[in-house]
Amino acid sequence: MMNRLSLDGNWELAYFPEGSIKPENIVKSDGEILTWIEAKVPGNCQLDLVRRGELPDPFVGLNTKMFRGQEFYEWWYRKKFFLGEEWRGKRLEILFEGIDTFATVWLNRKLVGEAKNMFIPHSFNITKHVKFNEKNTLLVRIRSADLSVRGKDLDGTYDVMHSYERLWARKAAHSFGWDICPRLVTTGLWRSVSIIPHKTPEIMDFFFKVIHADQKHARIVISVTLDLPRSDPGELYLEVYGHCDDSQFSSRRKVLTSFVEVYVDVVNPKLWWPRDLGSPNLYDVTLKLVKEGEILDEKHAHLGIRTVRLLQERQPDGGVSFIFVINGEKVFAKGSNWVPADAFHGRDIKRIPKILELFSDLNCNMIRVWGGGVYESDEFYNFCDREGIMVWQDFMYACAIYPQVDEFLDIARQEAEVIVRRLRNHPCIVLWCGDNEVDQLYAALGFNPSRNKISRVVLRDVCNRLDPTRPYWPSSPHTPSKPTEPNYPKEGDSHIWHHGTYFKASEYSEDKSRFISEIGHLAAPHVDSIKQFISEGKVWPKDKDEWNHHFGTHVDLQFLPQRLQRMEDSIRKYFGKVPDRLEDYVLASQIVQAEALKFWIERARQRKFECGGILWWNVMDCWPQFSDAVVDYYFRKKLAYDYIKRVQRPLLISLSEQVADELPIIVINDTLNNVTVEFEVEAYSLKGKMPYKKRGRAEIPKNEKKCVGSVKIAELDSNANPPYLFILRLSFDDKEFENHYLYGCIPFRLEDYKIFLDRIQKLK
Repeated sequence: MMNRLSLDGNWELAYFPEGSIKPENIVKSDGEILTWIEAKVPGNCQLDLVRRGELPDPFVGLNTKMFRGQEFYEWWYRKKFFLGEEWRGKRLEILFEGIDTFATVWLNRKLVGEAKNMFIPHSFNITKHVKFNEKNTLLVRIRSADLSVRGKDLDGTYDVMHSYERLWARKAAHSFGWDICPRLVTTGLWRSVSIIPHKTPEIMDFFFKVIHADQKHARIVISVTLDLPRSDPGELYLEVYGHCDDSQFSSRRKVLTSFVEVYVDVVNPKLWWPRDLGSPNLYDVTLKLVKEGEILDEKHAHLGIRTVRLLQERQPDGGVSFIFVINGEKVFAKGSNWVPADAFHGRDIKRIPKILELFSDLNCNMIRVWGGGVYESDEFYNFCDREGIMVWQDFMYACAIYPQVDEFLDIARQEAEVIVRRLRNHPCIVLWCGDNEVDQLYAALGFNPSRNKISRVVLRDVCNRLDPTRPYWPSSPHTPSKPTEPNYPKEGDSHIWHHGTYFKASEYSEDKSRFISEIGHLAAPHVDSIKQFISEGKVWPKDKDEWNHHFGTHVDLQFLPQRLQRMEDSIRKYFGKVPDRLEDYVLASQIVQAEALKFWIERARQRKFECGGILWWNVMDCWPQFSDAVVDYYFRKKLAYDYIKRVQRPLLISLSEQVADELPIIVINDTLNNVTVEFEVEAYSLKGKMPYKKRGRAEIPKNEKKCVGSVKIAELDSNANPPYLFILRLSFDDKEFENHYLYGCIPFRLEDYKIFLDRIQKLK
């Protein structure tokens, strides 16, 4: 089979207010009546204008407001290419992996197709319209998203962001303005474009269904869809071969119809495990379509043999568990939410690998792909497959009550079918989730979320039909027995947001959530980063217009001042005052965020399997801002990064909150091996090391937690007043892990914390 022809790279771009030039006149002239500029694909139209100096850097100051006018433009792409004689005689398809969003495509003045969805690829048959050995002209018209959905039925809908045009536009919700994103209603060919040759017969699609898997045996059903000739194809066979190190399987099946199922048994399989529990083993699999010894088509893929279920059992306190079980073993999920890699998705491909390395470095074993962004690239899921990082996959619906009419439900169904088929072979995906916070919005408005046909009927049916191997969850957060209380802590998953509240207040320290799928804390980025995106002269004293703008760009501007105020409220609660120097202001905000995330992760792990996991918000910014992220847009890390890295290790030593005059010492073991550890606790006052040391040795059963002793406050030097810094060490297998715990009552003095910080930053 010939390789595809990539059309990525340099294109031409033209733009003007929508409707000011008739499309038919442009097509008839092959676009010669337009004035063209250079464009990049994959890319975004607005960025092409930034490169030419026609628009300013949108990430500086208030510049995003200058991009509002382009929302009502139409944009034309043009590409000229040649195909040689070797392409003749094949069915040719042009594949757009991502079009943002409402587009019409012509080739050599012939209409070949339309697109209305940013989230899914679009392919069009161009066989009849291609010229060989001469120039071909491809034209793509992309219309205004706002104008394309005007007049659509919005009865019964609601949008938290007050950007109602987004409810019918199947494009990234964040682009209309969010607390983590600017309002930049992007346009463009944001993923690759290529021409693909096809020859019948061909393997069109396949699905690896793991029916059973344990250490001794696995049974897999491989469902294959074929494109066969309309006449008798003769003696066709489908051959399957897979191997992972010394483990292998094979099968051969005669082809009788265009749909073939091959059953494969694997003895002593190498199972795919999430990180900490084992190796993320992947089988190299080859599917061949063979006739009389000749290979007519061949496809390659990777298979992770594993089972997944969501354990929801009644608990002694009357609650219900929420625990992921992989290959029969419970997994405590610790990780983060994935937000867009960039506000301009045409730049995703360059940023994603570096961002994913951060998740791996932070010892995350789960990523939740948030429903306000996009379905990520194959490279994203391939990385998670290889690294053993589980993926909680939202469908792209967020913070709105979407249309419930048949037209929209059909759009939702078609999109879900494409996405599930595209992603279902990735072992990393362990959950399909209907949306982000839509149940919560229904409940807030006094409605029953069960009325939502998208999550309760359409998406559930698609997942059950196309991928019965994974659990489906209607919304996040969601409570099955109490749908009108989606954040009910003793069942389902919870989003915990109390910006401005002390992170050890009862809302956090007494929370009983069974699974925390969102929780976060605001902090300022590095001083150098602030100086990159806040205009000169407005950094300090802070210009509230620009600072508020970089906390998020909702349409409802009344929301914005709250986030700056909430961040400062947190600083004031922890340190008694807000510093008046920029450097101290940034440091204070980052200390509070770091201690907060550390405390929340530790507490969730100390409640292991009463709580099934914690996915904090979030690793990375998609634009320069003040936010919950622990790494800013320029890849500068906040203080929380190293704190989180230490407390997400598979073996953790930590202090629990005070009980009477004692601080329990808790060791958590997230591996499937029993371990014997040695531990040590030292204490420091502001004057230096205190004459206190506690040592011990303990056996920690596999995949469990254990209290191994306690620190008695009364045993500390009575002449040294709090705050105290405890340094905790855990030794295992010639490795040493360290952690810290700050004891005392708020407010602390920033100057005092700085003394401790020097020691904290040296921890292993």
